[in-house]
Amino acid sequence: MRIINYFIIFGLLVLLSSCGFKVVNESDFMNFKITNLTSSGEQRINYRLKNLLLTGSQENNENLITLDLRTQKKKEVKEKNIKNEITKYKVIIIVKVEIKVLDNLKVDNFVVKKEGEYSVSTKHSQSLSNEKKLINNLVVDLGEIILNKVSLKINDI
Repeated sequence: MRIINYFIIFGLLVLLSSCGFKVVNESDFMNFKITNLTSSGEQRINYRLKNLLLTGSQENNENLITLDLRTQKKKEVKEKNIKNEITKYKVIIIVKVEIKVLDNLKVDNFVVKKEGEYSVSTKHSQSLSNEKKLINNLVVDLGEIILNKVSLKINDI
């Protein structure tokens, strides 16, 4: 009887004690400040990306970096109907990022690619609106991906 009680107490202690796992706060890894951001390629995409990246970096940090963005947008036909009219387009945005750390003069490159599709409407203005919404959503996703990759690269360097 006494041995069974010890096993039950030991089992409860093992099950109820914490394993020491701690959730990592992603803002702790954002320890860089973008001092210079240059871009080439699609102007609208670059403008949105600049705003997202500059607001995402921290102000008072020891890691000063410069970013060079080269964006490219491709628009392809996704679907056609029986009458050979285009019903869907696929938009691909490719961003080539070059990171330069100013403290130790190290350079690193990576490429981020995001794609999506939108439907063609009967009105041309609605189709343009669908394309702009898709591009804005893709750019927001790209901005988050770039910030995460930059923070990982900075912590590795």
